[in-house]
Amino acid sequence: PAGSRTSRGRTQMAGAALALSMTVEASTPALADRDWSAAFYASQLNLRGLWDTFPIRLVNAYSLGIGINKTVLRDPFAPMASILPPLADARVEWQIKLLQHVGMERHTEFATALLVRSRNVSLPGGTSVNVAIGNGVSYAFSLPRLENGYNGRTTQLLNYMVVELEFEHQQMPNVQFVLNLHHRCSAWGLFGPAGAGSNYFGAALRFSR
Repeated sequence: PAGSRTSRGRTQMAGAALALSMTVEASTPALADRDWSAAFYASQLNLRGLWDTFPIRLVNAYSLGIGINKTVLRDPFAPMASILPPLADARVEWQIKLLQHVGMERHTEFATALLVRSRNVSLPGGTSVNVAIGNGVSYAFSLPRLENGYNGRTTQLLNYMVVELEFEHQQMPNVQFVLNLHHRCSAWGLFGPAGAGSNYFGAALRFSR
């Protein structure tokens, strides 16, 4: 009868939708399950400012180091998820970094920040990506040579801002490849001379658990 055929059709469609949703969930890493991660960073200095990055002006100044991220809040924006869908399943992380600068810069740097990381978005081929933005402080153990502000000076303690694109493959859910911007600045003169700061473009290999 037509009614039974319609019922069977609906059941088949529901089953197909459930199977598809399970496939999508299986192919997207469980971001909220992560607790700790450690990363190895390598970056290069761009002498351009944050708001006039292009054309890029890379120089012989690099930073190498390690970092640790700890998840401190999971899905803190749940009440706002219906209004701001990108915040659904987000998490807040605490990050610390220890970097050694080489080349035209020779100082050691410690940075720490709180980051908000988005949910993973699936890409073709079993890959996924998320975006993280964070803010905190950075301390250089000696005065950087290439961070002078408009008055020709800088300070050791500056504001620290970080932006990350984190890529992951479903077959290696505990390993991530990261593209990041490491930005030090005076925060419009709050931390030091206006215009003081630097921008490092880099990459990292991250291991999470």
